[in-house]
Amino acid sequence: MPIIDSETTIGLDPYGFASMHLSQAARDALDKLRAVLAKEVGPIMPRAWESATMPPSVRETLASLDLMRPEGVAEVEADSTMFSGFRNYVLACTDASVATMHNGQSGLFRATV
Repeated sequence: MPIIDSETTIGLDPYGFASMHLSQAARDALDKLRAVLAKEVGPIMPRAWESATMPPSVRETLASLDLMRPEGVAEVEADSTMFSGFRNYVLACTDASVATMHNGQSGLFRATV
């Protein structure tokens, strides 16, 4: 039976996939994403949810993190389903609409361009 480690910085990962399948650089990028979301995005999302708006600062914050190619993460790993799955998980833990916005923008842009 896997041990659920509530101290993991990525979130609930009872089978340890992050430590087994992601490089330290990728885990660091996810840690940074989680910290920035907790500090800058999470606190403003309840008001945004109530007003049915997406504050421009959320998009600016996500853009500054370069989530598609985080610094130090190899391109092949940044494009992997494992990394993108954990990235989406961290985004959705903050707010599902933030994850949806990111995935819509990054997916639509990548598909059309």
